[in-house]
Amino acid sequence: MAAPAPTSQREMRRRNLSRVLYAVAEGGPSSRAAVAAHIGLTRAAVSTLTDELLRAGLLVELGPGRSGGVGRPGSALALTDSGPCGIG
Repeated sequence: MAAPAPTSQREMRRRNLSRVLYAVAEGGPSSRAAVAAHIGLTRAAVSTLTDELLRAGLLVELGPGRSGGVGRPGSALALTDSGPCGIG
């Protein structure tokens, strides 16, 4: 069963923050572009959400990842080792 539609912009933002965090937790270190492709949001939206999660201490940047494609490699994101141990 699908989750109910968000009732407000604030709820939508919280849900998208959760989706970004879950994508990184599930897939391991990932670039913003990879997270965006995985969850179906734009790279700009994921970048904004990621910045918020970095400021909150839930994610860390590991530096440039390995690139198998064209262009500059993205910075890999991972869950922080020193952050909360659970989110409810």
